[in-house]
Amino acid sequence: PANVIVWGGGMVGCEVADFLANPGDNQLIGRTAVTLITSKKEVVLDMAPETRALMMHRMRTNGVNIMGSAAIKEILADAVVIERNGQKETLRGVDLIVLARGLKSADTLSEKLKGIVAEVHVIGDAREPRQAVEAIAEGSQIGRKL
Repeated sequence: PANVIVWGGGMVGCEVADFLANPGDNQLIGRTAVTLITSKKEVVLDMAPETRALMMHRMRTNGVNIMGSAAIKEILADAVVIERNGQKETLRGVDLIVLARGLKSADTLSEKLKGIVAEVHVIGDAREPRQAVEAIAEGSQIGRKL
């Protein structure tokens, strides 16, 4: 795809936008124009500051067009209609839209296990979507208590 919209300005959306825009990483598809659309004013706020600075630099270097404070109002066959600062705008020539609009925890097991096992500890993304380091720390803490 030559013209891609990434909808979501968190860590996952920015990593996808960076990968698609970087011809060194994305050798299979080749040069891709990437527009990242997010409802927030700033992007990749869910990343450590040092890593965020590197990600922002890479996206700028690779020409990712970041549209903050924007909402997609309509998806058409080859375009999207966005609203930004009270103004509607149509972005035409869109080949692909990647949805990366956030993560939700999914804990379907802990309630089923209550009463069957002595203790239930919900950790990692089942508790709250975050990075692997938090899940590892939670598992380690609970493991030491057992």
